[in-house]
Amino acid sequence: RPKTRVRLTPPDVMEPMVRESREVTDKRIEKAALELQWQLSSLGPEKLQDLQGCRCERCHGTGHETCPVCKGTGIIVSAEFGRKFCSHCRGNGKYTCSVCHGTGSIATWMPQG
Repeated sequence: RPKTRVRLTPPDVMEPMVRESREVTDKRIEKAALELQWQLSSLGPEKLQDLQGCRCERCHGTGHETCPVCKGTGIIVSAEFGRKFCSHCRGNGKYTCSVCHGTGSIATWMPQG
């Protein structure tokens, strides 16, 4: 008796892996933010005001930019290959801001360049 083969498209196969990767990344960022907040809380309000910096103009303070290739969907549709994950943003639909490196602000107290 021949075995029935089920062919899954790449998005069907990769979606759970991409979702899990996003969750792990989000948890790491959240943990790092909490740790930094705890460390900065010992500095006092005057010092915190000096360190705050200004909002990044490129990402508008979000820390990430929308992928220009897939327009934030994370998926590219082509006649030749059908649906596939965007290779530019790795299927996330966004990537870390190249100016503020994901912080959402520019440290005015640090030298630029």
